[in-house]
Amino acid sequence: LCPDLPSKQQFNVTAYFRDVWYVVSRFKPQMRSIKVQDKTVCMKITSQVLENGNAREFYTQLKDRMPDSFLETIINPKEFQNGTGKFIAQMRFVDKEDNTKHPFYPARTTIIDTDYSNYAVEHMCIPLTKDVRCVYLILT
Repeated sequence: LCPDLPSKQQFNVTAYFRDVWYVVSRFKPQMRSIKVQDKTVCMKITSQVLENGNAREFYTQLKDRMPDSFLETIINPKEFQNGTGKFIAQMRFVDKEDNTKHPFYPARTTIIDTDYSNYAVEHMCIPLTKDVRCVYLILT
């Protein structure tokens, strides 16, 4: 089960999904080894609110063993009606031309806190068949 974490209240969708964020640190609580916690992670997230109201994020690895691996998320505007930073993002892997052979899968996302320009703390939880995968992200 995904944890129910406190989220940013009066979440401003337009302010959050307006530009570029960089993931500067991540923590995966299900991983036992401290070696897995790559403190030097650098991932660029380009985000925007589309004309149809969906929020879109495009994740690019800037330092990774798989430089051509990209991730796209789409968030339906109905997800933001409760005014908090909790929503379900539909994620999928894509190539650099935005092509994919992968279906979307849901990721429960919680924006724990943000000032909309300098930092954000996110938690993502992906339910799997018999388990969940969770990650905390520090963005700047």
